[in-house]
Amino acid sequence: MALSKIDLDKAGVTGTLPTTNLDTVGVAQGGTGITSGTTDQFLKFTGSTTVASAAVDGNKITEYDNWRVTANFQGDAVPISSNWSRATGAFEKIGTGLSESSGIFSFPSTGKYLVMTGWRGFSTSPDSRYNELEISVTENNSSYTTRASTSQFIKIVSANTYAECSTQCLIDVTDTSNVKFRVQLSVENNNIYSEGDVSMNRLYMTCMRIGDT
Repeated sequence: MALSKIDLDKAGVTGTLPTTNLDTVGVAQGGTGITSGTTDQFLKFTGSTTVASAAVDGNKITEYDNWRVTANFQGDAVPISSNWSRATGAFEKIGTGLSESSGIFSFPSTGKYLVMTGWRGFSTSPDSRYNELEISVTENNSSYTTRASTSQFIKIVSANTYAECSTQCLIDVTDTSNVKFRVQLSVENNNIYSEGDVSMNRLYMTCMRIGDT
């Protein structure tokens, strides 16, 4: 008769208990074998897999990047196509990082990415009822659709009146050749100046991979 339970301590069992042929002594097997995974990985069992095949990264952040516009410009920019540069100083990207060409950002790998952008600008005169910052996305490397938008009003109260705004969206990158994005700005009048800075985030884009597609 097969045993339904074995008290290993009372039985005096020491050492490593193998996972094969445990059913012959009434112990159900939890998998097909135990082998080592990789440093810093987690285990995710399906009920019939080995430790090695169940090792996963636990959705840790594998990509994080920060880009800035480094010089001021005036008026509309659809898209903001020049003076983008990866942040420097204390910042260090995680992973490969994004690539940029004429204001078009490409992803290093598939996955779900959180894209955040912010703007700071000022007007000398007159008022500007809308200053719209947008994230536009293409899924065919051609036509773009606005996926996030924010706007700020500037009411002139002194020589230079400042305003700022930010927005964000989640992009599901299923194809790195076709799914891309750009940041763009539309303003009411040409006296709006957008502030760029090489040493801090004024007009910027931050992107983080938060999971698999």
